[in-house]
Order: sequence, then structure tokens, then C-alpha cells
Amino acid sequence: MYQKALLIINGNKDVNEKQKQLNTFIQVWGTSIVELVIRQAQSKDDVRETCASIDEQVEAVFIAGGDGTIHESINGLMKSPYAPDVGVLPYGTCNDFSRSLGLAQNPKRAMTDMLEKNTKEIDIGSMNERFFANFYGIGLIVETSENIDENLKGAIGKLSYFISTLQTVQNPEVFSYQMKIDGENYSGEAVMILIMNGHSIGTNQVPVGDTSMQDEQFEIFIIPEGGNSLMREFFATMGTKEIDNENSPIEHVLGRDIELTTDPVKQADTDGEVYTETPVKIKLGEKKIRFLVSATPAQ
Repeated sequence: MYQKALLIINGNKDVNEKQKQLNTFIQVWGTSIVELVIRQAQSKDDVRETCASIDEQVEAVFIAGGDGTIHESINGLMKSPYAPDVGVLPYGTCNDFSRSLGLAQNPKRAMTDMLEKNTKEIDIGSMNERFFANFYGIGLIVETSENIDENLKGAIGKLSYFISTLQTVQNPEVFSYQMKIDGENYSGEAVMILIMNGHSIGTNQVPVGDTSMQDEQFEIFIIPEGGNSLMREFFATMGTKEIDNENSPIEHVLGRDIELTTDPVKQADTDGEVYTETPVKIKLGEKKIRFLVSATPAQ
């Protein structure tokens, strides 16, 4: 039993939706927490600052939301001197980080699975002065994010990501890059670079066999200029198989200390949020975060 826990929900959601979330949480976790503090976050800054300012009595933080909310929570938790258990309650569109954790995508099922209090200490990526949990990407991934119709996203969820991708992939913008990965230099032209800590984007698994968020290294994908065929190869492999490193022009590298510059300067998508740009230095964060997970990861 936790003596004290914090539950963060989106204070801007519809009253009925908030009530439904609260009822589900209390139904599942109510008897496992002595003191529950509920924070109705009004903004991304509110989420981040709330997590950064938790007191030492808070033994668990539960975050009800999507990838953007999780992203801000992690940026707050990485600044906190305390290390509570963290529960991710998947209430977003894609919930890619919760998928990487192996959580069930039904929030009540995810909460129920977490009752066993199984935890994993997960790597967190550091990018300049900020942090990311799932991925950092430039190029097509940003063009795709910016091309999403928010009304469409709300109406049909993850399908909007794939519609947007098909619209954008017709003429992806090529950029020059220079990258140093663990001291080794890489350079060339690309349409997308992904630096993965997790293994899910747009609900699909990236094309590697067994990505771990505990191995203290990133999976780096460099998709060079090559027209639609290369892009379709990358997206076709998502969720189905690994990239053939010997025969595919798509470069797949492992690394933990990365410096990246581009020409021109490129905006970056971090965990689904576009607000930063190159150049960037990426490395492992100074600490891990302990997440509640299911004993049997969801498939």
C-alpha cells in the first residue's frame, strides 16, 4: 500500500471525461493508497512543474494522458530529487510510450496490472537541457506531425498519422547532416533521422527485434535520400520485421552519446512534441525513472 500518491489528470478535459477517469482510478487503486492528491493540470508547464516539485512523502505518481503529457511529466521528474514509482495511464491517441512499456492500452486493465507493483527502471534520454522517453526525430517525422489534421486526429485517432504520412512522403525534404555517435563520425544526406529509446511510433513498432529501454543505449535510424521506395521500406518493416543491415541503405546504429548538426537547421519531434531544433547533443539522462509495468507485457 502506498501511503501517499499523486494523480495528474488533464484539467482541460470535459467534466464527464475527468469524472470517468477518476472513478476508474479510485475503483482500481482506491484501497491501495492511504492519501491521494489529485492535480488537475491546466497546461504543459503545470504538468512539468507539478512533477518537479513533488515532496519526499509522495511514493507514487500516476499520469493520466497521452505521450505529450508523459513527456512533460518526465521532464519534471528528472529535475526532482525524489524517485517515486510512476504509473502511466494510457488516455492519449497513440500512447506510444505506454506501448513501449508493454502496458495494456485499456486504462482500467493497465491500472489493474499495475496493482502487482512490478517496476522497471527505464533509461531517459537527455537532449540539450530537456529530456525524452520514447524518441527524438527530425525530417519526415516532423513533417508528418505538422501535417496532422487535429480534428481528424480526434475523430479517427491513429489512422490520421498514417494518412498524414502518405500525404507527406510524396516529396520528403532532403537535408545534410553530420553526426558523431560514441566518437565515430557519420555524414550525408537524409530525409529522416530517428533516435529511439522506446520502440513505438504511431502505434507501430520500429523495425528492430528486441528494443530495450534498460540497455543504456539508443537505436539510431538514418533514412537517406532515396525517394518513396526507401520510405515505404521503412514504414513497411514497422511492426513486422528487422531492417536488413547488410542489404538495406537505411542505416541502423547503436549508441549512447550523440552530437547532431544539420543544414538547414531542422525542427525536432520529441515524444510527439515539436518545440526544439538542431543542433543537439543527446545522451543518457543522469538517472533512470522507475515505472510500474505489467508482469506479463501486453502484445
